[in-house]
Parts: sequence; C-alpha cells; structure tokens
Amino acid sequence: MRFSLLFFILLSSNALSSDWGKWRKDDICAVTWEFINNTKQELLDRAVAVEKYTGRKVDIEFLHNANIDRKQQVLHNKFLNFKTNEKDFNEYIAPYLVELEKNRNLLATAEEKAAEIWDERNKKAKIKEYATQEAELYGTQINSKRIGVVLDNSYSMAPALPKLRDLIKSKFEYAYFIEIYGSFIEYYGQKLQEKAWFYVSPESHENPFLKQWYCQSYPLESPHLFINEYEVSNLQAFTALSVVRKVDTIYWFTDLKDKNSKYGYGILEKLLKHYKVKFYLHTTGKTPNTLFRKIIKDSGGEIIKSRI
Repeated sequence: MRFSLLFFILLSSNALSSDWGKWRKDDICAVTWEFINNTKQELLDRAVAVEKYTGRKVDIEFLHNANIDRKQQVLHNKFLNFKTNEKDFNEYIAPYLVELEKNRNLLATAEEKAAEIWDERNKKAKIKEYATQEAELYGTQINSKRIGVVLDNSYSMAPALPKLRDLIKSKFEYAYFIEIYGSFIEYYGQKLQEKAWFYVSPESHENPFLKQWYCQSYPLESPHLFINEYEVSNLQAFTALSVVRKVDTIYWFTDLKDKNSKYGYGILEKLLKHYKVKFYLHTTGKTPNTLFRKIIKDSGGEIIKSRI
C-alpha cells in the first residue's frame, strides 16, 4: 500500500459517509495532512527515479506555504490542532490538493517517456515464471503458483498478523500480502481494476514507470474519504491480486464481523470464476453464510476455522 494512515477513523459505522458532522474533526485533519505529506514524498521519490533512469529532470515543485510568515503559521497551527470549521478547512487544503494534482500530471508525462525507454532496454527480458508450491496451513493443504494473502488488520485481528505472515512466508516464497481494515465485501460502483494501484507495486522484473502502478487523479476535496475507500475495500484488494498480480489463490484471514450484501458476493464470485482463482477463507470468528460457502467451494478453495 502507498499510504500508512490512521485506522482508528474506520471504527465508525459512518466511515463511508461524506457528512462532516459524522466524522471526528481531528480524524479528518490528521488523515488529510498525512495524505498531503505522503503524496508529496511519493511524487518526489518518483521524480528522482525518473531522473536517475533517463537522465532527465522532472520539474515538479511544491511552493504553496513553502515559506510561511507569522500570520500563515497561525492559520497552519489552527489546522494542525483541529481548530477549524468545514468551510475554512476546505479553503485551507484546496491549494495543497491542486498543487499535488498539477505535479502528478507533470510527472505522469515524464513517466510515459521513461516507460518507453524501460521497455526498449528490457524487450528481451523473460516473463517471471512461478513453480507450484504445496504446503499445509492450519490443517488445509494448498497448492499454488502465486498466492495472494489479504489480512484483516482491524484491532481484533492485528495481534495475530505477524505470526501468520511469518508462517505463510516460510511456506510460500512468492506470497503477496495486502492488509485491509475489516471484512467488508461491498461494491459501490467503483472501477475496481483501475484502483489496483493502491494495493500493488511493481516487482523487480516489471516496468516501474507504467501508469497502472499509480493513482491517475488525486482528489481535489475530502481526501479522508478518498483514502478511506481503499483502506476498507477487500473487493478491490481481491481484484488487484487477481488482475495485476495474477494469483491463482487468495487466502483471506478475517473474523467476518462485518455485514455484506449478496451483490458484493456476486461480484466476488464473477471475479474468481473469470480469473480462475481459488479462494481460501481463514476465519477466527463467524462462519460464512450459505452463499459465501458455495462461492468458496465452487472456486476450489476451502474454509479454515482455526485460531492463530
């Protein structure tokens, strides 16, 4: 994942709501400022990578509030200390977001050229092939060339993750890990494949300058809602693993505490069938409902009920 944001905001049942009043003000300010700083650093790192590879400097600049006076510092401190209202908040962050998007566009153009150069230099490179590995995980035998692992990092599950990660890594050399908050499998009209950038990064044998690895449009308002969508979307994570990482197996570790709709399960079923992915559900909590059990069985996967 590209951002390390504040997961405590997701405890609210209104986490997907756009209503300012349903979020804690300090959550909105903190996550927004972290988004701005993390995105700025990512753009700078990408610009360095392009210049190092092509020898061409990318002229991105971050000038807004680069040198602030005393009056501006007072306003900035109000923002950082959550002493603001919705109108002032939106006016304050707008120039930062506009500048991020402007620099993203400049960098995207440079990366297109870098991607062409990379392809030309690596046109004889071999496609990575993975050998089938077979291992037992908590009493269940799994065969996979490439396994994608989605871990529920909500507060009830997070303590178990280090041990589980180490175990899976020891048995599947090329396991690809993604962490998502909660057990939501919902579809909100997203273009799932286009949003894979958040969940996967280029590996050593892949062109690192392709646009598929990066967000194609930064939000010009409400970045806390923008980033929150990614942090809770298991369906988008499953899609990224199936479409981009081309896994043949998904291993989902969760407690199934969140409610999901038939429609969300239907999207998952189509995804697994189309990309021929086996689905293993490791639940430490609830047992999946009849529909979900059938989807898992039809995929060739299994249900694992075992505590870590």
